[in-house]
Amino acid sequence: MKHATLPGAFALLLLLSLSSCRQHEETPPIGVQDDSIAVSDDTENPRAPDEAYVVDLGKWYDMTYADFDRLFATFSTTNPPMILDYGICDSIKCIFPSDDADANAVILICDLDHVYTVDDAFRMLGILAGRNTTTDGNWVNIESRDERFESLKYRIVGTHADRTQQLLLQFKR
Repeated sequence: MKHATLPGAFALLLLLSLSSCRQHEETPPIGVQDDSIAVSDDTENPRAPDEAYVVDLGKWYDMTYADFDRLFATFSTTNPPMILDYGICDSIKCIFPSDDADANAVILICDLDHVYTVDDAFRMLGILAGRNTTTDGNWVNIESRDERFESLKYRIVGTHADRTQQLLLQFKR
């Protein structure tokens, strides 16, 4: 069953509402956080990519809610469903239009295990990304050269526009 593509604005709104529910300590609730991820100088340096952690999140394009639930033990234990410790991601929130067994993921929100350069982060997740297109506060829209993704965004770390620790990926539907 095909689902309509969510507009980019809705995706950003969804991300912002989810960030207020976030269980991690590093991001305070909306309204308290500043325009970038606050990191100390010693963690602001990007981690060198380790090829052993390269994955392809694009292969999840065709996976259904039931497929995710079968493959990942933590998937249905949270709301929204979440996958922990996958590739360079501490967690990946999976947004579906419904919890029907045959529903496909629409948005993935990836919280990375460390700060990475933007190019390395997308490459390590198997995503072909192009140039930056627009900026909306601390979020940067980036051109998708990957036919599986409608929209790619990353959140700037500190004052470094080329570094990130969080990605928002929207599948084409």
